[in-house]
Amino acid sequence: MGAPIIVEAGDVATISYDPEYATNYEMGAKTQWLDRRLQLNLSVFSTDYDDLQTDQLVDNDLGAPAIITTNADEATSQGVELEVIALVAEGLTISGTYGYLDTEITGDLFVEDGINLKGNSLRRSADNTASLAIQYEWSLSSGATVNARADYRYQDSYFFENENEAITEIDSQYSVDAALRYVTVSDKWEIKLWGKNLTDELNVSAVTEWRNLYETYTAPRTYGASVTWRY
Repeated sequence: MGAPIIVEAGDVATISYDPEYATNYEMGAKTQWLDRRLQLNLSVFSTDYDDLQTDQLVDNDLGAPAIITTNADEATSQGVELEVIALVAEGLTISGTYGYLDTEITGDLFVEDGINLKGNSLRRSADNTASLAIQYEWSLSSGATVNARADYRYQDSYFFENENEAITEIDSQYSVDAALRYVTVSDKWEIKLWGKNLTDELNVSAVTEWRNLYETYTAPRTYGASVTWRY
């Protein structure tokens, strides 16, 4: 990396930037099959940005990092989104999503020492994302209902900053959640047992490269119970 951009601490909030304009093209379909037991939704989209507003980390004269908003001349974002919902058996539903995203800074975006980020991927844009959910609901003889659900989410690796430097690349990661709900026949009371990140993955939520590497993480394995009363 080159020498950092230095700005006056008091000037950070006064640095101006231009409006952002986006032209979006989208085509999709929502369909139902097998007597409405299977639902398939598909969307294809493409977005062209002019003067895309994006954040940039810079130094200030106090020796601390600051975030300013600047404009990329042009950028594109295009991809596909797919959703599937299937009623496999009475009370048993399996659903899933898949998303593909391709982004690029197609115009000029200059940062430190006149480096142009043209051709880089946009920050925080994973190529592939996916999710899978299994839910089973049944009724008790009292009329109350019980609902059990498990969720799996996956995300491809991506760059946390527009510079696309390897040090700020977040590896692919996943999480698994689950919940068990009991709802009374009157629907006024609900008891829920839940767990998040059940496999206790060390998932990164943010990366900052400023003199050293700083990372923050999502919550570790977390579980609990909740009671809800509706009036």
